[in-house]
Amino acid sequence: MDTHVEKAPDHPQHFNHDSQSASEPGPMKMHTEMSKADPKNLPLFKKLHATIASWFAVFTLVYAATVATPVVPAIPAALNTNSTLAHLVFTAPFIGVFFAPIYTPHASEIAGRKPVYLVSLSLFLIFVGSISAAKTISQLITLRVFAGLVGGPMAVLIEGTHADVWPASKTVSYYCSIALAQYWGATLGPVIGQAALTYGGVPFTAYSALFFGAFAWVLVATMPETFERQLIRQAIKHGADVQLKPAPTGTKITTMLNLTVWTPIKMMFTEPLVIMGTLLLGLSFAVVFQWFITVPFALINIYQLESYTISIVFFSPFTGAAMAFITSMIIDSFGSKAMTESGPKIEQRLFSAMVGVLLTTGSLFWVAWTAKPSVPYIVPVTGNAVYVWGNMMILLSIISYFFDTFHPQGILSALTAMACFRLACAAIVPIFILDMFATLTPAWPLSTFGFINLLFIPIPYIMYIFGARMRARSAYAGMGHGHSPAFMARDTNTMVDA
Repeated sequence: MDTHVEKAPDHPQHFNHDSQSASEPGPMKMHTEMSKADPKNLPLFKKLHATIASWFAVFTLVYAATVATPVVPAIPAALNTNSTLAHLVFTAPFIGVFFAPIYTPHASEIAGRKPVYLVSLSLFLIFVGSISAAKTISQLITLRVFAGLVGGPMAVLIEGTHADVWPASKTVSYYCSIALAQYWGATLGPVIGQAALTYGGVPFTAYSALFFGAFAWVLVATMPETFERQLIRQAIKHGADVQLKPAPTGTKITTMLNLTVWTPIKMMFTEPLVIMGTLLLGLSFAVVFQWFITVPFALINIYQLESYTISIVFFSPFTGAAMAFITSMIIDSFGSKAMTESGPKIEQRLFSAMVGVLLTTGSLFWVAWTAKPSVPYIVPVTGNAVYVWGNMMILLSIISYFFDTFHPQGILSALTAMACFRLACAAIVPIFILDMFATLTPAWPLSTFGFINLLFIPIPYIMYIFGARMRARSAYAGMGHGHSPAFMARDTNTMVDA
Protein backbone atom coordinates (compact mmCIF):
# COMPACT_ATOMS: atom_id res chain seq x y z
CA MET A 1 0.00 0.00 0.00
CA ASP A 2 1.31 3.43 -0.96
CA THR A 3 1.16 5.20 2.37
CA HIS A 4 3.91 7.74 1.75
CA VAL A 5 2.35 10.80 0.20
CA GLU A 6 4.75 13.69 -0.06
CA LYS A 7 3.62 17.24 0.57
CA ALA A 8 3.37 19.19 -2.65
CA PRO A 9 6.59 21.21 -2.76
CA ASP A 10 7.27 24.58 -4.26
CA HIS A 11 7.87 24.42 -7.97
CA PRO A 12 11.66 24.09 -8.15
CA GLN A 13 11.63 21.19 -5.72
CA HIS A 14 9.76 18.99 -8.18
CA PHE A 15 13.14 18.43 -9.82
CA ASN A 16 15.30 15.83 -8.16
CA HIS A 17 18.82 15.84 -9.59
CA ASP A 18 21.42 13.17 -8.89
CA SER A 19 24.43 15.03 -7.60
CA GLN A 20 26.66 12.08 -8.62
CA SER A 21 25.51 12.11 -12.24
CA ALA A 22 28.24 12.89 -14.72
CA SER A 23 25.69 14.36 -17.09
CA GLU A 24 24.23 16.82 -14.57
CA PRO A 25 23.24 20.00 -16.41
CA GLY A 26 24.86 23.32 -15.65
CA PRO A 27 23.08 26.00 -13.61
CA MET A 28 21.87 27.90 -16.69
CA LYS A 29 20.40 24.80 -18.37
CA MET A 30 18.78 23.62 -15.15
CA HIS A 31 17.20 27.03 -14.63
CA THR A 32 15.81 26.97 -18.18
CA GLU A 33 14.33 23.49 -17.74
CA MET A 34 12.73 24.47 -14.43
CA SER A 35 11.30 27.67 -15.87
CA LYS A 36 9.70 25.90 -18.82
CA ALA A 37 7.93 23.47 -16.49
CA ASP A 38 6.51 26.23 -14.28
CA PRO A 39 3.06 27.24 -15.63
CA LYS A 40 3.39 30.62 -13.92
CA ASN A 41 6.07 31.40 -16.51
CA LEU A 42 3.68 30.94 -19.42
CA PRO A 43 3.16 34.01 -21.63
CA LEU A 44 0.31 36.22 -20.47
CA PHE A 45 -1.91 35.38 -23.46
CA LYS A 46 -1.63 31.66 -22.65
CA LYS A 47 -2.51 32.30 -19.01
CA LEU A 48 -5.56 34.28 -20.09
CA HIS A 49 -6.50 31.58 -22.60
CA ALA A 50 -6.43 28.85 -19.94
CA THR A 51 -8.35 31.06 -17.51
CA ILE A 52 -11.08 31.99 -19.99
CA ALA A 53 -11.40 28.42 -21.34
CA SER A 54 -11.92 26.95 -17.86
CA TRP A 55 -14.31 29.79 -16.98
CA PHE A 56 -16.58 29.15 -19.96
CA ALA A 57 -16.45 25.38 -19.41
CA VAL A 58 -17.83 25.79 -15.87
CA PHE A 59 -20.27 28.49 -16.98
CA THR A 60 -21.67 26.02 -19.54
CA LEU A 61 -21.92 23.23 -16.97
CA VAL A 62 -23.96 25.30 -14.52
CA TYR A 63 -26.00 26.99 -17.25
CA ALA A 64 -27.06 23.57 -18.61
CA ALA A 65 -28.23 22.57 -15.13
CA THR A 66 -30.50 25.58 -14.56
CA VAL A 67 -31.70 26.13 -18.14
CA ALA A 68 -34.35 23.49 -17.35
CA THR A 69 -35.96 25.80 -14.77
CA PRO A 70 -38.76 27.10 -17.07
CA VAL A 71 -39.41 23.58 -18.38
CA VAL A 72 -39.93 21.91 -14.99
CA PRO A 73 -43.53 23.11 -14.38
CA ALA A 74 -44.65 21.55 -17.70
CA ILE A 75 -43.00 18.16 -17.14
CA PRO A 76 -45.79 16.47 -15.09
CA ALA A 77 -48.39 16.98 -17.84
CA ALA A 78 -46.01 16.35 -20.74
CA LEU A 79 -44.54 13.11 -19.39
CA ASN A 80 -47.45 11.94 -17.24
CA THR A 81 -45.55 12.09 -13.95
CA ASN A 82 -45.70 13.84 -10.58
CA SER A 83 -44.15 17.10 -9.43
CA THR A 84 -41.54 15.37 -7.23
CA LEU A 85 -40.00 13.58 -10.21
CA ALA A 86 -40.24 16.78 -12.22
CA HIS A 87 -38.16 18.57 -9.59
CA LEU A 88 -35.73 15.65 -9.61
CA VAL A 89 -35.12 16.49 -13.27
CA PHE A 90 -33.84 19.88 -12.14
CA THR A 91 -31.55 18.53 -9.40
CA ALA A 92 -30.34 15.45 -11.34
CA PRO A 93 -27.10 17.09 -12.59
CA PHE A 94 -26.05 17.80 -9.00
CA ILE A 95 -26.34 14.10 -8.22
CA GLY A 96 -23.86 13.39 -11.01
CA VAL A 97 -21.48 16.21 -10.08
CA PHE A 98 -21.46 14.88 -6.50
CA PHE A 99 -18.90 12.23 -7.52
CA ALA A 100 -16.57 14.56 -9.43
CA PRO A 101 -14.50 15.76 -6.42
CA ILE A 102 -13.78 12.13 -5.58
CA TYR A 103 -12.25 10.97 -8.86
CA THR A 104 -11.15 14.11 -10.73
CA PRO A 105 -7.89 14.86 -8.84
CA HIS A 106 -6.64 11.37 -9.61
CA ALA A 107 -7.63 11.54 -13.29
CA SER A 108 -5.81 14.86 -13.53
CA GLU A 109 -2.71 13.37 -11.91
CA ILE A 110 -2.62 10.63 -14.52
CA ALA A 111 -3.46 12.60 -17.67
CA GLY A 112 -2.99 16.29 -16.88
CA ARG A 113 -5.67 18.96 -16.86
CA LYS A 114 -6.31 19.63 -20.54
CA PRO A 115 -7.18 16.02 -21.55
CA VAL A 116 -9.59 15.73 -18.61
CA TYR A 117 -11.23 19.02 -19.55
CA LEU A 118 -11.57 17.95 -23.18
CA VAL A 119 -12.98 14.48 -22.48
CA SER A 120 -15.30 15.83 -19.77
CA LEU A 121 -16.69 18.63 -21.94
CA SER A 122 -17.08 16.41 -25.01
CA LEU A 123 -19.02 13.72 -23.14
CA PHE A 124 -21.05 16.39 -21.36
CA LEU A 125 -22.17 17.92 -24.67
CA ILE A 126 -23.15 14.49 -25.99
CA PHE A 127 -25.45 13.89 -23.03
CA VAL A 128 -26.86 17.43 -23.14
CA GLY A 129 -27.59 17.03 -26.85
CA SER A 130 -29.36 13.74 -26.16
CA ILE A 131 -31.68 15.27 -23.56
CA SER A 132 -33.97 16.74 -26.23
CA ALA A 133 -34.68 13.20 -27.49
CA ALA A 134 -35.84 11.89 -24.08
CA LYS A 135 -39.38 10.48 -24.22
CA THR A 136 -39.89 9.39 -20.60
CA ILE A 137 -39.18 10.86 -17.19
CA SER A 138 -36.66 8.11 -16.43
CA GLN A 139 -34.73 8.86 -19.63
CA LEU A 140 -34.69 12.56 -18.85
CA ILE A 141 -33.43 12.09 -15.28
CA THR A 142 -30.82 9.54 -16.35
CA LEU A 143 -29.41 11.74 -19.10
CA ARG A 144 -29.14 14.74 -16.78
CA VAL A 145 -27.49 12.66 -14.05
CA PHE A 146 -24.89 11.38 -16.51
CA ALA A 147 -24.38 14.88 -17.91
CA GLY A 148 -23.45 16.00 -14.39
CA LEU A 149 -21.30 12.92 -13.80
CA VAL A 150 -19.14 13.40 -16.90
CA GLY A 151 -19.19 17.21 -16.79
CA GLY A 152 -18.40 17.53 -13.09
CA PRO A 153 -14.60 17.39 -13.49
CA MET A 154 -14.68 20.83 -15.13
CA ALA A 155 -16.00 22.34 -11.89
CA VAL A 156 -13.21 20.61 -9.96
CA LEU A 157 -10.36 21.50 -12.31
CA ILE A 158 -11.09 25.22 -12.69
CA GLU A 159 -9.58 26.08 -9.31
CA GLY A 160 -6.42 24.14 -10.08
CA THR A 161 -6.11 25.78 -13.48
CA HIS A 162 -6.31 29.26 -11.97
CA ALA A 163 -3.85 28.32 -9.21
CA ASP A 164 -1.45 26.92 -11.83
CA VAL A 165 -1.01 30.16 -13.73
CA TRP A 166 -1.65 32.98 -11.22
CA PRO A 167 0.41 33.83 -8.13
CA ALA A 168 -0.78 33.11 -4.60
CA SER A 169 -1.39 36.81 -4.00
CA LYS A 170 -4.26 36.64 -6.52
CA THR A 171 -6.09 33.78 -4.78
CA VAL A 172 -9.17 35.74 -3.69
CA SER A 173 -9.29 37.52 -7.06
CA TYR A 174 -9.42 34.34 -9.08
CA TYR A 175 -11.80 32.69 -6.62
CA CYS A 176 -14.17 35.57 -7.23
CA SER A 177 -13.87 34.90 -10.96
CA ILE A 178 -14.54 31.19 -10.46
CA ALA A 179 -17.60 31.94 -8.34
CA LEU A 180 -18.95 34.31 -11.01
CA ALA A 181 -18.73 31.52 -13.60
CA GLN A 182 -20.95 29.40 -11.38
CA TYR A 183 -23.41 32.06 -10.21
CA TRP A 184 -23.77 33.81 -13.56
CA GLY A 185 -24.20 30.50 -15.36
CA ALA A 186 -26.90 29.53 -12.87
CA THR A 187 -28.79 32.82 -13.17
CA LEU A 188 -28.64 33.16 -16.95
CA GLY A 189 -29.95 29.62 -17.41
CA PRO A 190 -33.59 30.46 -16.55
CA VAL A 191 -33.44 33.79 -18.42
CA ILE A 192 -32.19 32.42 -21.74
CA GLY A 193 -34.01 29.14 -21.19
CA GLN A 194 -37.36 30.91 -21.01
CA ALA A 195 -36.66 32.77 -24.26
CA ALA A 196 -35.59 29.51 -25.94
CA LEU A 197 -38.72 27.75 -24.66
CA THR A 198 -41.01 30.56 -25.82
CA TYR A 199 -39.63 30.95 -29.32
CA GLY A 200 -38.29 27.48 -30.12
CA GLY A 201 -39.82 24.93 -27.75
CA VAL A 202 -38.30 22.52 -25.24
CA PRO A 203 -35.46 21.20 -27.50
CA PHE A 204 -34.09 24.72 -27.89
CA THR A 205 -33.35 24.96 -24.17
CA ALA A 206 -30.82 22.15 -24.65
CA TYR A 207 -29.61 23.67 -27.91
CA SER A 208 -28.80 26.92 -26.12
CA ALA A 209 -26.53 24.98 -23.76
CA LEU A 210 -24.86 23.35 -26.78
CA PHE A 211 -24.19 26.82 -28.21
CA PHE A 212 -22.23 27.86 -25.13
CA GLY A 213 -20.66 24.42 -24.99
CA ALA A 214 -19.36 24.62 -28.56
CA PHE A 215 -17.67 27.93 -27.81
CA ALA A 216 -16.16 26.49 -24.61
CA TRP A 217 -15.00 23.37 -26.50
CA VAL A 218 -13.00 25.42 -29.01
CA LEU A 219 -11.34 27.32 -26.17
CA VAL A 220 -10.55 24.12 -24.25
CA ALA A 221 -9.25 22.29 -27.32
CA THR A 222 -6.72 25.06 -27.97
CA MET A 223 -5.77 25.90 -24.37
CA PRO A 224 -2.27 25.11 -23.07
CA GLU A 225 -1.60 22.41 -20.50
CA THR A 226 -1.13 24.08 -17.10
CA PHE A 227 -0.61 21.18 -14.67
CA GLU A 228 2.99 21.46 -13.54
CA ARG A 229 3.56 17.74 -13.09
CA GLN A 230 2.35 17.11 -16.64
CA LEU A 231 4.68 19.82 -17.93
CA ILE A 232 7.55 18.11 -16.13
CA ARG A 233 6.61 14.80 -17.78
CA GLN A 234 6.66 16.51 -21.15
CA ALA A 235 10.07 18.01 -20.36
CA ILE A 236 11.41 14.56 -19.48
CA LYS A 237 10.11 13.15 -22.78
CA HIS A 238 12.06 15.86 -24.59
CA GLY A 239 15.28 14.85 -22.85
CA ALA A 240 15.33 17.18 -19.85
CA ASP A 241 17.57 15.87 -17.06
CA VAL A 242 14.93 16.14 -14.35
CA GLN A 243 13.03 13.71 -12.18
CA LEU A 244 9.38 13.81 -11.10
CA LYS A 245 8.73 13.39 -7.40
CA PRO A 246 5.84 11.23 -6.08
CA ALA A 247 2.34 12.61 -6.60
CA PRO A 248 0.82 14.46 -3.61
CA THR A 249 -2.43 12.56 -4.24
CA GLY A 250 -0.68 9.20 -4.50
CA THR A 251 -0.70 6.77 -7.40
CA LYS A 252 -2.34 3.71 -5.87
CA ILE A 253 -6.09 3.23 -5.62
CA THR A 254 -5.90 2.74 -1.85
CA THR A 255 -4.13 6.08 -1.35
CA MET A 256 -6.51 7.88 -3.68
CA LEU A 257 -9.56 6.47 -1.91
CA ASN A 258 -8.08 7.48 1.42
CA LEU A 259 -7.66 11.11 0.33
CA THR A 260 -11.01 11.64 -1.36
CA VAL A 261 -13.33 9.16 0.39
CA TRP A 262 -12.23 7.99 3.82
CA THR A 263 -10.41 11.11 5.07
CA PRO A 264 -13.21 13.52 4.01
CA ILE A 265 -15.74 11.37 5.89
CA LYS A 266 -13.48 11.27 8.94
CA MET A 267 -12.89 15.05 8.85
CA MET A 268 -16.65 15.69 8.81
CA PHE A 269 -16.84 14.07 12.25
CA THR A 270 -13.49 14.89 13.84
CA GLU A 271 -12.35 18.30 12.54
CA PRO A 272 -14.33 21.18 14.11
CA LEU A 273 -13.38 23.65 11.36
CA VAL A 274 -14.49 21.27 8.62
CA ILE A 275 -17.71 20.41 10.46
CA MET A 276 -18.67 24.07 10.84
CA GLY A 277 -17.66 25.10 7.33
CA THR A 278 -19.44 22.13 5.78
CA LEU A 279 -22.71 22.76 7.64
CA LEU A 280 -22.67 26.48 6.83
CA LEU A 281 -22.03 25.98 3.10
CA GLY A 282 -24.45 23.06 2.91
CA LEU A 283 -27.32 25.17 4.23
CA SER A 284 -26.35 28.09 1.98
CA PHE A 285 -26.39 26.01 -1.19
CA ALA A 286 -29.60 24.23 -0.26
CA VAL A 287 -31.31 27.62 -0.08
CA VAL A 288 -29.67 28.98 -3.26
CA PHE A 289 -30.93 26.17 -5.46
CA GLN A 290 -34.39 26.00 -3.97
CA TRP A 291 -34.89 29.54 -5.36
CA PHE A 292 -35.00 28.05 -8.87
CA ILE A 293 -38.08 26.06 -7.89
CA THR A 294 -39.81 28.44 -5.50
CA VAL A 295 -39.34 31.80 -7.27
CA PRO A 296 -41.46 30.85 -10.33
CA PHE A 297 -44.06 29.24 -8.05
CA ALA A 298 -44.33 32.28 -5.77
CA LEU A 299 -44.39 34.88 -8.55
CA ILE A 300 -47.03 33.00 -10.54
CA ASN A 301 -49.30 32.22 -7.59
CA ILE A 302 -48.87 35.45 -5.64
CA TYR A 303 -48.32 38.06 -8.33
CA GLN A 304 -49.76 36.29 -11.42
CA LEU A 305 -46.71 37.32 -13.44
CA GLU A 306 -46.09 36.09 -16.97
CA SER A 307 -43.39 33.46 -17.41
CA TYR A 308 -41.08 35.76 -19.36
CA THR A 309 -41.24 38.41 -16.61
CA ILE A 310 -40.34 35.70 -14.11
CA SER A 311 -37.26 34.78 -16.12
CA ILE A 312 -36.04 38.38 -16.04
CA VAL A 313 -36.33 38.28 -12.24
CA PHE A 314 -33.40 35.85 -12.21
CA PHE A 315 -31.14 38.76 -13.07
CA SER A 316 -31.37 39.75 -9.39
CA PRO A 317 -28.97 37.02 -8.19
CA PHE A 318 -26.74 38.00 -11.13
CA THR A 319 -26.46 41.41 -9.48
CA GLY A 320 -25.98 39.86 -6.05
CA ALA A 321 -23.01 37.84 -7.31
CA ALA A 322 -21.44 40.98 -8.78
CA MET A 323 -21.84 42.76 -5.43
CA ALA A 324 -20.24 39.80 -3.64
CA PHE A 325 -17.29 40.00 -6.03
CA ILE A 326 -16.74 43.68 -5.22
CA THR A 327 -17.22 43.48 -1.45
CA SER A 328 -15.14 40.31 -1.04
CA MET A 329 -12.24 41.96 -2.87
CA ILE A 330 -12.49 45.07 -0.69
CA ILE A 331 -12.76 43.14 2.59
CA ASP A 332 -9.91 40.81 1.64
CA SER A 333 -7.66 43.74 0.76
CA PHE A 334 -8.17 45.19 4.25
CA GLY A 335 -7.79 41.75 5.82
CA SER A 336 -4.57 41.09 3.92
CA LYS A 337 -3.18 44.44 5.05
CA ALA A 338 -4.04 43.58 8.65
CA MET A 339 -2.35 40.19 8.24
CA THR A 340 0.80 41.88 6.95
CA GLU A 341 0.91 44.44 9.76
CA SER A 342 0.02 42.18 12.69
CA GLY A 343 1.42 38.83 11.55
CA PRO A 344 -0.04 35.75 9.91
CA LYS A 345 -3.43 35.61 11.64
CA ILE A 346 -5.15 33.79 8.81
CA GLU A 347 -8.52 34.02 10.56
CA GLN A 348 -8.73 37.46 8.89
CA ARG A 349 -9.95 35.47 5.88
CA LEU A 350 -13.24 34.98 7.71
CA PHE A 351 -14.26 38.64 7.66
CA SER A 352 -16.35 38.17 4.50
CA ALA A 353 -18.16 35.17 6.02
CA MET A 354 -18.99 37.23 9.10
CA VAL A 355 -20.75 39.76 6.90
CA GLY A 356 -22.23 37.10 4.62
CA VAL A 357 -24.11 35.21 7.35
CA LEU A 358 -25.85 38.42 8.37
CA LEU A 359 -26.91 39.09 4.78
CA THR A 360 -28.21 35.56 4.17
CA THR A 361 -30.16 35.41 7.43
CA GLY A 362 -31.72 38.84 7.06
CA SER A 363 -32.63 38.27 3.42
CA LEU A 364 -34.49 35.03 4.19
CA PHE A 365 -36.87 36.83 6.56
CA TRP A 366 -37.00 39.74 4.10
CA VAL A 367 -38.23 37.51 1.27
CA ALA A 368 -40.44 35.40 3.53
CA TRP A 369 -42.55 38.28 4.81
CA THR A 370 -42.64 40.55 1.75
CA ALA A 371 -43.70 37.96 -0.84
CA LYS A 372 -47.41 38.91 -0.77
CA PRO A 373 -49.78 40.80 -3.08
CA SER A 374 -49.72 43.97 -0.98
CA VAL A 375 -45.95 44.38 -1.53
CA PRO A 376 -44.46 44.98 -5.02
CA TYR A 377 -42.69 41.88 -6.31
CA ILE A 378 -39.45 43.81 -6.75
CA VAL A 379 -39.06 43.88 -2.95
CA PRO A 380 -38.74 40.09 -2.38
CA VAL A 381 -36.78 39.80 -5.62
CA THR A 382 -34.25 42.28 -4.24
CA GLY A 383 -34.04 40.17 -1.09
CA ASN A 384 -33.15 37.22 -3.30
CA ALA A 385 -30.20 39.20 -4.69
CA VAL A 386 -29.05 40.01 -1.17
CA TYR A 387 -29.11 36.31 -0.27
CA VAL A 388 -26.87 35.42 -3.21
CA TRP A 389 -24.60 38.31 -2.23
CA GLY A 390 -24.13 36.88 1.25
CA ASN A 391 -23.94 33.28 0.07
CA MET A 392 -21.08 33.97 -2.33
CA MET A 393 -19.20 35.94 0.32
CA ILE A 394 -19.43 32.96 2.70
CA LEU A 395 -18.18 30.57 0.01
CA LEU A 396 -15.17 32.70 -0.94
CA SER A 397 -14.27 33.34 2.69
CA ILE A 398 -14.44 29.74 3.95
CA ILE A 399 -12.54 28.26 1.02
CA SER A 400 -9.78 30.90 1.18
CA TYR A 401 -9.46 30.25 4.90
CA PHE A 402 -9.18 26.50 4.39
CA PHE A 403 -6.42 26.93 1.83
CA ASP A 404 -4.42 28.82 4.44
CA THR A 405 -5.28 26.33 7.18
CA PHE A 406 -4.51 22.82 5.93
CA HIS A 407 -1.57 21.14 4.22
CA PRO A 408 -2.18 20.14 0.56
CA GLN A 409 -3.60 16.69 1.26
CA GLY A 410 -5.74 18.13 4.04
CA ILE A 411 -7.06 20.80 1.67
CA LEU A 412 -8.01 18.15 -0.87
CA SER A 413 -9.88 16.08 1.71
CA ALA A 414 -11.56 19.05 3.43
CA LEU A 415 -12.82 20.61 0.21
CA THR A 416 -13.99 17.23 -1.08
CA ALA A 417 -16.07 16.84 2.08
CA MET A 418 -17.55 20.33 1.77
CA ALA A 419 -18.23 20.03 -1.97
CA CYS A 420 -19.98 16.66 -1.73
CA PHE A 421 -22.11 17.75 1.21
CA ARG A 422 -23.30 21.00 -0.36
CA LEU A 423 -24.01 19.26 -3.67
CA ALA A 424 -26.10 16.70 -1.79
CA CYS A 425 -28.02 19.53 -0.11
CA ALA A 426 -28.51 21.30 -3.44
CA ALA A 427 -29.87 18.07 -4.94
CA ILE A 428 -32.25 17.14 -2.11
CA VAL A 429 -33.86 20.32 -0.78
CA PRO A 430 -35.43 21.58 -4.07
CA ILE A 431 -37.26 18.25 -4.47
CA PHE A 432 -39.51 18.72 -1.43
CA ILE A 433 -39.46 22.49 -0.93
CA LEU A 434 -42.44 23.17 -3.20
CA ASP A 435 -44.69 20.93 -1.09
CA MET A 436 -43.81 23.13 1.89
CA PHE A 437 -44.63 26.26 -0.10
CA ALA A 438 -47.95 24.86 -1.28
CA THR A 439 -48.92 23.82 2.25
CA LEU A 440 -47.57 26.68 4.36
CA THR A 441 -47.31 29.64 1.91
CA PRO A 442 -43.84 31.14 1.26
CA ALA A 443 -43.57 32.91 4.63
CA TRP A 444 -43.07 29.88 6.84
CA PRO A 445 -40.76 27.65 4.76
CA LEU A 446 -38.37 30.56 4.22
CA SER A 447 -38.73 31.62 7.85
CA THR A 448 -37.79 28.07 8.83
CA PHE A 449 -34.59 28.43 6.81
CA GLY A 450 -34.12 31.82 8.43
CA PHE A 451 -34.37 30.40 11.95
CA ILE A 452 -31.89 27.66 11.04
CA ASN A 453 -29.62 30.33 9.63
CA LEU A 454 -29.87 32.23 12.93
CA LEU A 455 -28.31 29.22 14.64
CA PHE A 456 -25.47 29.26 12.10
CA ILE A 457 -24.61 32.98 12.45
CA PRO A 458 -22.05 32.33 15.23
CA ILE A 459 -20.07 29.84 13.09
CA PRO A 460 -17.65 32.24 11.34
CA TYR A 461 -17.23 34.21 14.59
CA ILE A 462 -16.40 31.02 16.51
CA MET A 463 -13.95 30.05 13.76
CA TYR A 464 -12.36 33.49 14.01
CA ILE A 465 -12.00 33.45 17.80
CA PHE A 466 -10.99 29.82 18.29
CA GLY A 467 -9.59 29.00 14.85
CA ALA A 468 -5.93 29.20 15.87
CA ARG A 469 -6.48 26.71 18.70
CA MET A 470 -8.44 24.36 16.45
CA ARG A 471 -5.68 24.51 13.84
CA ALA A 472 -3.07 23.73 16.48
CA ARG A 473 -4.92 20.53 17.40
CA SER A 474 -5.59 19.44 13.82
CA ALA A 475 -3.61 16.59 12.27
CA TYR A 476 -4.15 18.18 8.86
CA ALA A 477 -3.04 21.73 9.61
CA GLY A 478 -0.35 23.34 7.49
CA MET A 479 2.33 25.80 8.53
CA GLY A 480 -0.22 28.51 9.38
CA HIS A 481 1.19 31.05 6.94
CA GLY A 482 -1.33 32.65 4.64
CA HIS A 483 -0.66 31.53 1.11
CA SER A 484 2.49 29.53 1.71
CA PRO A 485 3.90 28.43 -1.65
CA ALA A 486 3.53 24.82 -0.52
CA PHE A 487 -0.21 25.32 -0.39
CA MET A 488 -0.40 26.55 -3.95
CA ALA A 489 0.55 23.33 -5.77
CA ARG A 490 -2.94 21.92 -5.54
CA ASP A 491 -5.48 19.98 -7.53
CA THR A 492 -8.60 20.26 -5.48
CA ASN A 493 -12.24 21.28 -5.60
CA THR A 494 -13.99 24.57 -4.97
CA MET A 495 -17.52 24.37 -5.84
CA VAL A 496 -20.09 23.84 -8.08
CA ASP A 497 -21.19 24.66 -6.89
CA ALA A 498 -22.80 24.91 -9.18
